[in-house]
Amino acid sequence: MPLSNAVRARAAELLCLPLLSGAMLVVAGCSDSGSGGNTRNGAATSAAPGPAGTSSAGGASATPSRADYWAGKADVALFLCNKFDPTRDGCANGPVTDAEREAVRQDLQRMPEVEKVYYENQAEAFEHFKAAEKDSALAAAVTVDQMPESFRVKLRDPRSADVVTTAFRGRAGVQSVIVRR
Repeated sequence: MPLSNAVRARAAELLCLPLLSGAMLVVAGCSDSGSGGNTRNGAATSAAPGPAGTSSAGGASATPSRADYWAGKADVALFLCNKFDPTRDGCANGPVTDAEREAVRQDLQRMPEVEKVYYENQAEAFEHFKAAEKDSALAAAVTVDQMPESFRVKLRDPRSADVVTTAFRGRAGVQSVIVRR
């Protein structure tokens, strides 16, 4: 279900949110790497150990008072393709496959610039978004399947973000790469 312009405007105020029509939003604190995708920055509650040396956002009982959990914790976000993304660039083959997701995870972990990799699945992204937007109409308009999976990356030196964006921009399964500035 497409989002209304009013709902999109509210999303822009709060987050870099996945927009279903492929529209571009740039929100303070977020920067699209030029991947041709949506500008997004999700909210989350906490990071708990995840598979294969990553951490998965979720699992904590406390919700932070700020919508942007990732501030100070991740310098780059890689949003993976879902069924709502236009079939172009990294999403030309449709939603991310298990093999593409795992290849992205492994390649991120191998990069010397990367300190830590967090993974957030659609259900976690949806729950974190609902918690951040609990009193808004936007929370009622978004469904789990509209939320993107993502890898959030903490860099050893945030100035090396361009290395990550260059490596993953347009890559199969990657919808967009966002650098926090």
